Amino acid sequence: MRQTRHAQHGFSLIEVMITLSIAAILLAVALPSLRGVVEGSRISGVTNDLVYALQLARSEAIKRAAPARLCPSSAPLAAAPVCDGTGYADGWIVIADDDPFDGVLDASDRVVLQHEPVGAALTFTVDAALAGGVRFDASGNSVAAGGGPNPGSVTIALPDGESRTITVRASGRIASSGGAS
Repeated sequence: MRQTRHAQHGFSLIEVMITLSIAAILLAVALPSLRGVVEGSRISGVTNDLVYALQLARSEAIKRAAPARLCPSSAPLAAAPVCDGTGYADGWIVIADDDPFDGVLDASDRVVLQHEPVGAALTFTVDAALAGGVRFDASGNSVAAGGGPNPGSVTIALPDGESRTITVRASGRIASSGGAS
């Protein structure tokens, strides 16, 4: 008489439960560090976007031999955005201007860049000198409305204390620095 053996396929309930338990433990250990990586990437991305916009405004001023400005806007993606100084978290715009800059778009103004709002998780702390924006003259210097030097900084922070600081010097040089505080 011949016996046939049936091969067993699949997993037992105990094997599946042990595998899911191990996966849950690994996920619980990895999740906090993954959240930190995601938030670190977000603050770095926003910092890089703002540095790029500042550099673009400066290079546009030098290229056009006319003032250019980066300024916060409450509606940066509107068809005709304005510099209304509501805060950088709402977004910002870069405007090239051939006439004296008044913060309002007119026929001679050109919007060079529009950046969407960054969200509520990031906070911006801005020196009073840069609260209304950063203006660059035809030489690429950071200047106030009256033409005098206008250095300052913007600090972008997460609720956990991690921050990045962007510094604009009177010469127009832009630098970023920072890390966990």
